[in-house]
Amino acid sequence: MLRKFVALLFISLIAAGCSDRNQTGMQNAANTESIPHHDEARYKRETDDNKNMGYVRYKAEDLKLMEKTVEINREELAHSVAQLILQNGGFTDVAALATDREILIAYKLTDKYTSAEAMDIAKKTAQSVAPGYYKIYTSDEPNRMNDIESLHNSKTNENIRSTIDQIVKEMKQDNND
Repeated sequence: MLRKFVALLFISLIAAGCSDRNQTGMQNAANTESIPHHDEARYKRETDDNKNMGYVRYKAEDLKLMEKTVEINREELAHSVAQLILQNGGFTDVAALATDREILIAYKLTDKYTSAEAMDIAKKTAQSVAPGYYKIYTSDEPNRMNDIESLHNSKTNENIRSTIDQIVKEMKQDNND
């Protein structure tokens, strides 16, 4: 009888130990899941009421598990800046170039704004859509549009940084900065 009791106790202890391992394994699996409560179907549903919105919800512990970096689409940034400036009226032509740290904007004006007002509008518009660390340079000098376009059309990356720096220097001179 004592043998049966000891054997039953031994089997129970082994079963309990294995059960604890399975629980720990399940906890570890849950902790390595990139976003534990993320439900793709729930976030992918789109209705007429919410198709113009973006929504996410994370908990603080989710951020520790994610390795996400924010990427700037420079082409889209340049498009947005140019289009928004044109919507202000008073601008007839806008060229914008976005790099990894600056936005260069050249434009042609009507008589609606002075040069100083146009520069202020262009800078503030670019600042409204660009990350805060971006430097904004503007010019209403006609040659700057060609300079910006030539950068965009450049086939080589050699000396492009020095070319950008030279154009920035010229834009600063255009504005007496």
